[in-house]
Amino acid sequence: MQDIMLAMNMYQKNTKPMFMNGIAAAGLDGDVSSVSLRDLMMILNIIKQG
Repeated sequence: MQDIMLAMNMYQKNTKPMFMNGIAAAGLDGDVSSVSLRDLMMILNIIKQG
């Protein structure tokens, strides 16, 4: 759970996201804009369940 929050925090700060436990992955260039909406929704669903 803490890893997910860290990933979301990094996403909001527009830094290279290091998503833990294979929750979501940015593009190979580490560009935050390449994270898909589906990946973000998956993260948000996991946060809600947490």
